[in-house]
Amino acid sequence: MNRKKRSHSFEYEGWAVLVQLDVQKPDGSLAGHADLSYGGTHKCRIAVAQPHFSSTDGSALEVLGAEVRAFIDGWHQRIHTADDGSAEP
Repeated sequence: MNRKKRSHSFEYEGWAVLVQLDVQKPDGSLAGHADLSYGGTHKCRIAVAQPHFSSTDGSALEVLGAEVRAFIDGWHQRIHTADDGSAEP
């Protein structure tokens, strides 16, 4: 089996994100996860629960990127509505 790992990093709303894809050939299946850090501290991991068959690296990155942004946007919404005014995740 030929396995490759691909990674992509980006920042969003003060968070550092590292997306890693595990590409398995010959069937082309993809699995992956995104590690989220805030203030230099790892806070959480968002994972693709099942391998995505017939996907491309680009579409898998888009799926994980969308999940990451939704998580961070939700976090910001919770912070703005929190009673204690805390700002750290």
